[in-house]
Amino acid sequence: MPRTSVTKTLTNPIVKAAFETLHSGNADAWAALFEPDAKRCR
Repeated sequence: MPRTSVTKTLTNPIVKAAFETLHSGNADAWAALFEPDAKRCR
C-alpha cells in the first residue's frame, strides 16, 4: 500500500503528523513532535 493511502486512513492527528514527519526525513520536525525545545545533535 502506498504511503499516501496509509496516511489517509490515519484518524489520530498526532499519529498522522508523526508518520508524515518520519517519512519526510525532517529530523528536527520529528524531534519537535516529542519535545518542544528539542535540538538535534549534529
